[in-house]
Amino acid sequence: MTRLLPQAVPYLSPDAASQVIWAIVHAQGSCIPGFQCLDFTERERRMSPTIFRELGFRFFFFSREEPRIHVHVYCAHGEAIFWIEPKIELADNYGLRGPGLQTARRLIEEHEDEIRDAWQKHFGG
Repeated sequence: MTRLLPQAVPYLSPDAASQVIWAIVHAQGSCIPGFQCLDFTERERRMSPTIFRELGFRFFFFSREEPRIHVHVYCAHGEAIFWIEPKIELADNYGLRGPGLQTARRLIEEHEDEIRDAWQKHFGG
């Protein structure tokens, strides 16, 4: 897996550049010609562990982020973040629309225990 350096898109904020880069690389599965790319290290893989994949969605979280339990959902059409606590609800959305959001939420509800267990295992407590 590769990633683009956020500096490759200097006119965007670092957070926005990271989101754009993440979406492009994951959609294409490789680096964009003309951009500097790096291979993910094992440490970086641990920073965003995948909880499960289903129906074209990847469910994961980032280390060192918001302490409240939540899950990131990525698919070819966009990404969203859902709170798990105090109840499952959409926290943010980057391009997912109606049916995609509904499917992601349904899968989160079906896998809620698995998500909570993975969170506890990764973050402790």
